[in-house]
Amino acid sequence: MQENFLVSVPHFKPTRNTVLTIIALIISVAIVIPLIGFRNEMAIFVVFILAIIIFMLLVNANSNNMPNAIPSTVYPVPPHLGLNGISLNNLVAGVDNVKY
Repeated sequence: MQENFLVSVPHFKPTRNTVLTIIALIISVAIVIPLIGFRNEMAIFVVFILAIIIFMLLVNANSNNMPNAIPSTVYPVPPHLGLNGISLNNLVAGVDNVKY
């Protein structure tokens, strides 16, 4: 009787977010240990919160300007509005042409 056992190490390819998470944890531990050390539970909480903040900074620290590249949603004017942007149903006859 032949039995084939295959033991293998799972392939782990770190993504950008996992690398940034590890970097954020290392930076936050390097900041917290000299200041308050790991004497109590508060230090672990501080490391966790600081790692989240550093991770958010690292994720958003690039030169990509995509949020500002979104096209304007008010140009051209939607078809149910007049040229001045006021709904044609809301105009009262004669109010628009009043001369003072």
